[in-house]
Amino acid sequence: MKSRIARRVLVALPFVLACESAGGLVEADAARQPRDANVGAGGDPGPTGGISLDIPDAASVPSGGAPGPTGGAETVDAAFAGGAGGAFVKPDGGAPEPDAALSPADAATPADDAARPPEPDAAPMGCRPSAEVCNGLDDDCDGEIDEMFLGTGEACDTGRPGLCARGVRRCEGGALTCEGLEPGVEVCDNQDNDCNGQTDESDGAGGQCHCQGGVPLVALQQVCDGGGNGSSHVAACADGAELHIFSAYESAGRNGFVDVTITRTGAPLVLVFSSYEPATWRVALGDGVIVQQVILNGYNQQLVEGLPADTPVTDRSGVGNYLSACAYVWPADDGGCDTPALVMGAENLAGTTLTTFQACYGAQSFLLGNQ
Repeated sequence: MKSRIARRVLVALPFVLACESAGGLVEADAARQPRDANVGAGGDPGPTGGISLDIPDAASVPSGGAPGPTGGAETVDAAFAGGAGGAFVKPDGGAPEPDAALSPADAATPADDAARPPEPDAAPMGCRPSAEVCNGLDDDCDGEIDEMFLGTGEACDTGRPGLCARGVRRCEGGALTCEGLEPGVEVCDNQDNDCNGQTDESDGAGGQCHCQGGVPLVALQQVCDGGGNGSSHVAACADGAELHIFSAYESAGRNGFVDVTITRTGAPLVLVFSSYEPATWRVALGDGVIVQQVILNGYNQQLVEGLPADTPVTDRSGVGNYLSACAYVWPADDGGCDTPALVMGAENLAGTTLTTFQACYGAQSFLLGNQ
């Protein structure tokens, strides 16, 4: 037993003497060459011919006990605790890293970002979302205004006359309303700009539309039986309602119908329809035309169609009731068809003076418009 101990001491003695001869005792760990933790037992040798391995830092876990700062048990890199060729172990004790040689199918598949639900849009800065209310505001902070209320922004009719009738549906006071234009200044453009129910009654400068030098600017046309024009007359501009007379002895071909197209604007109109023979007067009114009153006259019964339901109609047709039995030539009075008598009677009923007179013996159609 003693002989074995002696031999061990003798073997270790040259190593100690060699260290002392180099200038003093040097720690064995300090004399080690650096080594690379990524090189196994069969790796390339380091600069001194040995295996190059990394020396761990102070946080490395010692093998076989805690070393002192200047000596003690040999320190082994904790990241290489498995030995040469072993699996790489993370210093924090986590699971081993997957082998780089693994196929992509063996590796974990990252989550598909496209499958994630989209993030909601952020509310505008300073906007506090609340329930959407019909008030013209973006209450729920989604960038849309009153989107919960159907019809917002659509065209509507305000029920007011003229241009003020055109409106758009808006939210106001918690409910949908029809918001229209405010009345403007009346000008001669065939529109009711001031929304008073009359069209072109003023030129915007205190004058009248369609009246110049005291003469009404009107367009007249008569289509008589067999073609051509009949008789017509244009009087003075009216101060208020205009009086227009359409007269015939009979309808064209005695078919019983006379067509009248009226587009005259600028003043309320009083219309007189007169014929000796029975006739039905079929009236077509343009936009902005205001019919204040209709007077029927003739030796036989007269009828009228195409007027607004609330138009006042005074019937002076029929034997013993007419203003004049007939009138078809200006300004003739032949003892039976008395044009002056018809004009005078119509002016008395209308409370205004004559503006225009149109007539045919056999009438097919008449036109009254603006010039």
